[in-house]
Amino acid sequence: MPDGHLLGALFVADSRVRTLTPEQSQTLIRLARQVVALLRLGRANCVLRHRENELRLIIQTSGEAICGLDEHGRFTFVNPACLRTFGYPDPQALLGASFHDLIHHTRADGTLCPEGECAMARAVREGREARVEDDVLWRADGSPIAVIYTTAPLRRGTRVVGAVLNVVDISEQRRLRDELASAVELRERFAAVLGHDLRNPLSTVLMGARAIANASDAAASTRATAKRVWHAGERMNRLVHDLLDFVRVRAGQALPFEPRATHLGDVARAIVAEFEVANPDRRFELETTDDATGRWDPDRLAQVCSNLVANAIQHGASDEPVRVRVSREEGHAILTVQNGGRPIPQHLLPHVFDPFRGGSPGTDLRAAGLGLGLFIVRQTALAHRGDVTVVSDARHTTFAVRLPLAG
Repeated sequence: MPDGHLLGALFVADSRVRTLTPEQSQTLIRLARQVVALLRLGRANCVLRHRENELRLIIQTSGEAICGLDEHGRFTFVNPACLRTFGYPDPQALLGASFHDLIHHTRADGTLCPEGECAMARAVREGREARVEDDVLWRADGSPIAVIYTTAPLRRGTRVVGAVLNVVDISEQRRLRDELASAVELRERFAAVLGHDLRNPLSTVLMGARAIANASDAAASTRATAKRVWHAGERMNRLVHDLLDFVRVRAGQALPFEPRATHLGDVARAIVAEFEVANPDRRFELETTDDATGRWDPDRLAQVCSNLVANAIQHGASDEPVRVRVSREEGHAILTVQNGGRPIPQHLLPHVFDPFRGGSPGTDLRAAGLGLGLFIVRQTALAHRGDVTVVSDARHTTFAVRLPLAG
């Protein structure tokens, strides 16, 4: 054999002694080579038949529609999945028919699709592969199918003689995608309407509670009750603002900002003072620097500080103080809020800024996720071209917001 493997010998016998001429010897050599060539051809045919059978089995058992087209775009072969996909009872209904006229004649909007725009026709005409991510083909009963398909040219030598088409039915995936998009839109619309509809009556409640809490002629018990209503309303107001901001972000809108000269220490001082009044049983420690001033939105930063302090109160140990610190470092102002108590599990740390990760009943809120407020904190920090980080160990959990002092 060409690789040097010895198969055997060519044996010639006669009844009398002969001396072979050089021509006769060459004839025997040529005959031996023909035997080798025939053996090699037989072996190659055997391998080819085996591979053809494997390929035929793959095509026949594939769950994707596979078909062949000739140079005129007519079906030359179809697999069972192709018949199922397009709703035809047997191959004879397709073989010899025009793919474009039968299956790709109309666009999704109902307008006719010119054959010149057909990717299958281009594959034959231009001799190159084509992939279409989202198109519509048509079943035998006239119903549309959402598909992804790939087509590749078939060549005989250098001549393109047809194409192979692979079709994946994505109708169910598209239906689920549309349902999910509708559900998300409905949820966000509901959240927006709810937020807007709550703001007016909530403002009325807050104004009335403040008036009663500050009325000198009201009984002490009445003022105390009004103060509790006031602070509960403030918490509700923060939730409404967070909800509206979340809807804006999910809708692809930027959070509204009004940057102006703002002292971060003053913002933190005002927020801590509010929480001290609302939480007389908790201890707060505040430390600020005098040079943490930049062009920021003070209302947004107040929202950030308020959400972080509220989070520390909710999830921190009640016998540990909530520490708020404003510092300056390498061109940044840094707001840190720290609380004691149980740490956040390490595997949950990357997700604490994800929206809607509150705990379920009977579970620890910290272990289940820290909710919408932290999502707004992160979005606000990013919008100010800053960032926010969290570190949690056995002693403390610390959130740090870094804001650039430059514009």
